[in-house]
Amino acid sequence: MKKSSNMLVAIGMAILIAVLSISPVYAINFHLKGEDGLISTADIDACQQAGDIAFNKLNAILADDMQAERSQYNKVRDNYAGSIIDDEGKLVVYISSDLSIMDSLRNELGGARINEDDIQFVQVQYSYEELEEQQSDMWQIRNKTMESKSDLEQWAKKIISVAINPEHNCIAVLVNSFDDADYLLCEQYFGDYSYEVETIAGNGEIQEHATTLKPGQPITTNLSLSIGFRCKLNGVAGFVTAAHTANLSSLPKVKYGSTEIGQVTAGKYDGKSDFAFVQITNSNYTVGLTTNTNPAYTLHASNYVVSLPTGYAVFMAGQNSTKVRAGKVLYYNYAISSGTQWLVCDYVSEPGDSGGCIFANVNGDHVVVGINDGRLVGIGTYGTKLTTMKGYYSNLVIY
Repeated sequence: MKKSSNMLVAIGMAILIAVLSISPVYAINFHLKGEDGLISTADIDACQQAGDIAFNKLNAILADDMQAERSQYNKVRDNYAGSIIDDEGKLVVYISSDLSIMDSLRNELGGARINEDDIQFVQVQYSYEELEEQQSDMWQIRNKTMESKSDLEQWAKKIISVAINPEHNCIAVLVNSFDDADYLLCEQYFGDYSYEVETIAGNGEIQEHATTLKPGQPITTNLSLSIGFRCKLNGVAGFVTAAHTANLSSLPKVKYGSTEIGQVTAGKYDGKSDFAFVQITNSNYTVGLTTNTNPAYTLHASNYVVSLPTGYAVFMAGQNSTKVRAGKVLYYNYAISSGTQWLVCDYVSEPGDSGGCIFANVNGDHVVVGINDGRLVGIGTYGTKLTTMKGYYSNLVIY
């Protein structure tokens, strides 16, 4: 499988436009959340684990190195195989080559006061790019089999998703109600790939039912939704929310309460994403960058996350919470329908939170990751990533 010389986007690390300052190290135990899933601390800045901080510093070093005339970490980027934050809050980075290529980077991290115990490097077989290729191939096999109208269609329907599992350096085939014959079919069709089968509960179906507005506040189209984040598309001011329909032209005017504030002018609902851009048409209304939560958090306008490791702390502001909902990344590239680009997290969301902003604390800034779209039974909550949106609309800019 071919490796690219410029892997910074594909390697699955959060590369930012600028190298930002590092937050102090704190720890949080997400198992101490209330049953409603709300985070009870007064400051998200104090929520990052040691692994979050180590990831941020590693990201900053690689981003800075890429700008240098003589990059010394090209082999690191080319052989990156994913990363996780383990149950103890430590960062584990997987490399598909001899670990001696990490020696210089280890020393630089030590000089940046990252404890050796807070980051671990593990050698594996496949790079992240190779795993992405396997994931794409397997998902295509599954989808073509579903369209075959043969006896194999029922087997394919039991495959809910395929996702990259960096910890096991393979593709996780998430299934429901598999029997012995189904496992044999997996080996027949996926035997050339590195994979493991994971059984999940449920059937994986989506369940969703002149004023400054804020990310997370309620709006209505044909449904009750939440504001995601303020942005401009082609220089026109508005905000992003969920679409929940491919027929965007059928959507009525967007309202805040009983007042019309805008209209949907762009977006996608195609199996790879679920988002809509709302142009503000009521001059009495605008959208800010500060969330509707208490305490409120100001989103960073300049930078955005390219990728996050499994286990990274993320937060969601929707209309059903006075405090943000907190959780972790379960899968950064998850397959739903025809796409493998979805973000899946374990925070709790409710109907009406669709469109709410997902953000993360990266190097001390609250950076937009994407928007909340809905729930997957037995798995978690899924959303459309900002990187996916920008793949469709490169001139979508947070301001």
